Amino acid sequence: MARTVSQIYALMVADVQADPILSTLVPAAPQLPSKRSIWGLFIYIFASAIFLLESLMDVFKSQVEHRPVPVGCKIKYCSFNMTPLHLKLFN
Repeated sequence: MARTVSQIYALMVADVQADPILSTLVPAAPQLPSKRSIWGLFIYIFASAIFLLESLMDVFKSQVEHRPVPVGCKIKYCSFNMTPLHLKLFN
């Protein structure tokens, strides 16, 4: 299950504030930084992208796990490899 944007954002801010080099560049505040700050905006954009990627991966995983097996087809023969039969159909 995908994490929320705010969870990812909070983890990224905590990592920035825990780093000794990066913590000198950003204001040290116990609460989350302003979303109007440039670095806060970049972190929010990356958190949103990570959330989107995790959500898409969850959907993909659920669709792959619940895919029906075609009737009369054995699992080892159901693949997307091009066989001579496929080549005949496309020519």
